Amino acid sequence: MLDDIVQQLKILSNYKIDDISALNVLHAKLNHLFSFKGIKFMSVNNPNKPTVLSYYAFNFVQSGGIKDKLVDDIDLYLLSFFDEYIKTYNETRLNKLEIKHIKEIQNISDQPEKNRKKKEHDDELKRFKKLHKKISNATMSSLYESAQMIEQEKSGSLMFQNTEFVVFYKDIVVNRDKTKGEFLDTLYGLYDGNLSGTNTTTTERGSIKDIALSCLFMSSPKILEKSEKMTDEFKDVLEQGIARRSFVYFDKNKNYYKEGVEYASYEQKIAAITKLKKYSNIIEKIFNNIPEGTIFEFSDEANKESMKWGFKMDEECSKFYTFTDNLRDEENILCINLGNSNWKITKLAILYHILDGKSDKVTVESFNKATEFFEKTHKCLENLLNNKASSDYENLYNYLVQNRNKFISTMDIRKQKFVKWKEFSNWFKDAPNEIEELCKKNGLCAGTTYIGDRNQGFAISIFDPNKFRYEVISNNDNRVVAKLVDIEKSKPNYTDSLD
Repeated sequence: MLDDIVQQLKILSNYKIDDISALNVLHAKLNHLFSFKGIKFMSVNNPNKPTVLSYYAFNFVQSGGIKDKLVDDIDLYLLSFFDEYIKTYNETRLNKLEIKHIKEIQNISDQPEKNRKKKEHDDELKRFKKLHKKISNATMSSLYESAQMIEQEKSGSLMFQNTEFVVFYKDIVVNRDKTKGEFLDTLYGLYDGNLSGTNTTTTERGSIKDIALSCLFMSSPKILEKSEKMTDEFKDVLEQGIARRSFVYFDKNKNYYKEGVEYASYEQKIAAITKLKKYSNIIEKIFNNIPEGTIFEFSDEANKESMKWGFKMDEECSKFYTFTDNLRDEENILCINLGNSNWKITKLAILYHILDGKSDKVTVESFNKATEFFEKTHKCLENLLNNKASSDYENLYNYLVQNRNKFISTMDIRKQKFVKWKEFSNWFKDAPNEIEELCKKNGLCAGTTYIGDRNQGFAISIFDPNKFRYEVISNNDNRVVAKLVDIEKSKPNYTDSLD
């Protein structure tokens, strides 16, 4: 069902979304839906302690990828019934409070006391707050209030949703926004339902447990690519625990504008909406049939498969240490993601089981399906972590394309600060080969030449082979001196014309 839902969403977005990224969003949204009923689960990983559901999704979508529309289409065509359910949830809370007030007033005979109490009740009703469908940015006090609502009702869940995450994260790193920093720090404990208390001279809050949480963070990765500081800080966040809690989507090579826009017809879009509404009815039926506070359990076979997966991941992690005892940050993050993957795969397997509409125990098939998705997103995480090294050369490539059909000296390139000044010499050794590979993908050519009176300088160029040719002038001691020749101007009988 999920795979076909993704195809319908792709039609509505003119195919500007990727299957993995769309599934990542769907998982987060559906996890929020079902966890709203206070669902918990038990497995070999938590045999004696039922745990709430949680799902963290990070989608780093390149230029042309549709972020907000994807989320809006899911809300509008697939999960519109959820809005009414949350509305009823808040109305029920309000009715309970009003009934409580009525009973309190009925037991008071003294009129002045009754008036005082009535005013107190009116003030409390004015302060009544709803549990919102999503939170994009919040203070700890408002977050705590939402968690208290869920704790009191024994149902409900939180949804953090921010489709400009990197901008949000920039405020934390660059502007040192403490409020947003605290907000992000809550993700560690809330992954397993725990919101830590606060005990200061001005604020005292007790800890709250069993709060289900879904996170959906989407953004272009461009700001991370441009800022070494932000990249390093984000790697720290991944290493400290976000990586092992999250499913990450990133595809550096995806460019929807460059690959060509494929437009779905009006008829195809109407058919897609019709299909999504049918799936909405199925999901709503599954949702309504789940009793509040249901605890799902893994079957013996699924638990054994989970243990096998854990052993397999330990073996994968050991490979990182074959030739060293100290890992680079990137390798350590990948090792953490693999070694701790069992827990988030288990939670995703619960979601797959629920969508199957079955009331028996979680199957091996649901667990294996979750591992397949994990493996795809692990590759995305690997690409994200390795992105910085290649992006330096891509920045150089883009700079040379902007100045194409002419040679650019290493000194001019150094001044662009693609890498630190002291790292430039070693970095530039691989630049000609890297640029040549990028040119091949885009139908351009690259060439180099020595420059200066004694050919002590060096320059590189990207040129259009349909308009220019690379011509060697001399080659002494492997010091090639070359020039770019305008093909049109080099033709016989060519004359310039002034218009």
